[in-house]
Amino acid sequence: EPGTGRTTELAALAARRARGRVPALTLWLRGADLLADDTSVTDAIVRTLGQAGRIVTAAGALGDMAAATPERVARLAADAGSPLLVLLDGPEEMPPVLAHRLARWTTDTVGWLRENGARLVVACRPEHWETAGALCPPDALHRPARPAGRLPSALRIDDLTVGQAELARQRYGLPPDALAPGHDRHPLTLRLLAEVREALPPDTPGRPGTEEVFGAHLDLMCLRIAVRIAAQWRPAPSGTAVRRLAAQVAGQVHEAARRCLGPGQGELDRSAFEHVFPWRTGWASAVLTEGLLVPAGAGYRFAHEELGDWVQGAHLDLDAALRSLVHRWHAPTASAGESGGRVPHPRRPDAADSPGTAPAGGAEDVEPRTLPVPRHRIGPVIQALLLLGR
Repeated sequence: EPGTGRTTELAALAARRARGRVPALTLWLRGADLLADDTSVTDAIVRTLGQAGRIVTAAGALGDMAAATPERVARLAADAGSPLLVLLDGPEEMPPVLAHRLARWTTDTVGWLRENGARLVVACRPEHWETAGALCPPDALHRPARPAGRLPSALRIDDLTVGQAELARQRYGLPPDALAPGHDRHPLTLRLLAEVREALPPDTPGRPGTEEVFGAHLDLMCLRIAVRIAAQWRPAPSGTAVRRLAAQVAGQVHEAARRCLGPGQGELDRSAFEHVFPWRTGWASAVLTEGLLVPAGAGYRFAHEELGDWVQGAHLDLDAALRSLVHRWHAPTASAGESGGRVPHPRRPDAADSPGTAPAGGAEDVEPRTLPVPRHRIGPVIQALLLLGR
């Protein structure tokens, strides 16, 4: 799930591989690095190696960097005794057109990995793996000692254990009763609360839950962004003016969240980003410097996926979202008066493409007029439902 430290776990894995006597080759990708016309993960590896080659060449490195093809790098890694490991963080960020061709992309990716003795670690939401994992041959998947239930073979990352949470709390400098019960083992909540409390007097009371922490953190980020923007003004603005500016920033952040609910499926394209946070007035640079949004592929996304889901959930048309994500995937079995309010039955396999198979006749390669909303976009829906309950 978002906020449980998937990216942190990947970073720790990459660091462990780099500490050996002979550092093991690890290549980090994120879903936003994939392009709509990619045929497999190899295309993204080619681009990443090319970018790395240009960087080391500019630093004075010798040799033909064009010779560092994915196949050669994988072969050198295997010869050194440790297979090339590709880390794919957040594949949900891939372009919607590529997500529509996920079956073909997965088949070609598995084929390349097997041919070159490489390994791939995918860090994603359960909703994405429910589809993507089913497209992989069963013998291609790692089988952990404690596999995730009701999913293709996977290792689920949950909230911290009691001991881990206590250690994290101590490292963040948080008091024992800093969070409400039930919220005190969530990694992102602990991290954001530490940032908020650092900006508050040490004796500030309260035991907030995750929602309150998210709200306080967003307020803090908007205030910091406002301070950066106001630093360019002459004469220097008053504290009241900066607070008013912070409220304006908050309004624009919510507008950005609303736009993320559109066709970009969580991504804010460059033109929309510049419209909401203009470069000429210093808003864009302030937002990026504070790290509320980060560059991702051809656009921008909220740095913390769970926080982004939370903000977007406040602007979601819940009825329309449920029709798109749930009801359109189920076949009606009875009239409304006969159903008794029950969830309709899933469509039969013959009514849609079976998992792990490409549509017949190359239909998969034909882009539909309207791409379906992927299941992993359930995040803002969950947050909207929680907000409705509160």
